[in-house]
Amino acid sequence: MFKYSLKHLSSSLAQSLSGSPIEHFILKMPQTVSGTMRHRGAYQTLPAVMMRSGTSKGLFLHRDDMPVHEDDWGPILLSVMGSKEGDRRQIDGVGGATSTTSKVAVVSKSTRADADVDYTFVQVAVGVEKVDFSGNCGNMASGVGPFALDEGLVRAMPGQSEVSSSFVAGQLNSLTSVD
Repeated sequence: MFKYSLKHLSSSLAQSLSGSPIEHFILKMPQTVSGTMRHRGAYQTLPAVMMRSGTSKGLFLHRDDMPVHEDDWGPILLSVMGSKEGDRRQIDGVGGATSTTSKVAVVSKSTRADADVDYTFVQVAVGVEKVDFSGNCGNMASGVGPFALDEGLVRAMPGQSEVSSSFVAGQLNSLTSVD
């Protein structure tokens, strides 16, 4: 179980308001990308947060904004990160052309009683059309709590000092807890 100190979250969120490491935006993609996202004109939209998390920077998304089946996430994530057609520079996306800046966390309220949120980590390859659901990233994991709090997935109650999350290993649908 990952736990986040709300004292740390408060200073992190205060920094984000002044230094703006948390960037909220809506991604626009051509409608040719498959998925069940919102449509606006000739584009599909995907609400997203780009945030530095530890020594990585990645995209944080709500699971409710993604297709139900993780098998359908690949084309969407490749497109938004800029790895479509194997672009090593990720020039047409929000990826930073390195493995430390081409990461995604998909977060939702937890389905488990012992966790506040669940998340799935996805590494989007740079220069290759490939997404990997098999790993995890401690840096991105450290951003799940602040994202969940900032996005209203978790409410800090008076006296509450922790937020817990459960890692959902994509594709395998198994759960791993870390204290």
